[in-house]
Amino acid sequence: MKIHIEDILTSPTVLAFSEEAQELGQFLSSAQATPEYRVETPTHIRLSHFRSGHDLFFDGSVQTTLCAQCVRCLETYTFPLDRSFSAALQPTPRLGREIALGQDELSASFYHGEHVDVSALVHEQVMLALPSAPVCYAACQGLCSQCGINLNQDSCTCQPRGNASPLALLSSVRIAPQGVIK
Repeated sequence: MKIHIEDILTSPTVLAFSEEAQELGQFLSSAQATPEYRVETPTHIRLSHFRSGHDLFFDGSVQTTLCAQCVRCLETYTFPLDRSFSAALQPTPRLGREIALGQDELSASFYHGEHVDVSALVHEQVMLALPSAPVCYAACQGLCSQCGINLNQDSCTCQPRGNASPLALLSSVRIAPQGVIK
């Protein structure tokens, strides 16, 4: 959804709209989100916008339901996504020469042209809300590293292999009094 910049007033305007599931789904697949997520329901967006001079301000929330594969047990599960956000956009600065940008310019978001694409803001917020390693629930036990059985559903008779820590080998390192490693 695009908003004409001249339609953004100094007093807040509230918008509520929905995007079809396939629109956000196409964005997530084109962004090559890893792991893959599937959008299950339409995305509901509530957005308030206003201006102060040339700066544009947006406050909103995005809600939808996503489907992902748990990185521990590999089961597919759904989870709600509900994220509030705020964004401030400044007009793109017109520079006549090369200059070093300060911290304020580096952290700012810009707009140019006659429209602001709020769908891009919403998609950015969804990407920021996605877990980098989706887990179906906090206590998920995952798969047995030896037989592959889902430990949330069954138990196995596999014997643990030594010390499970990847740093277990360091326990055998001894330091001699002279500082020589043996």
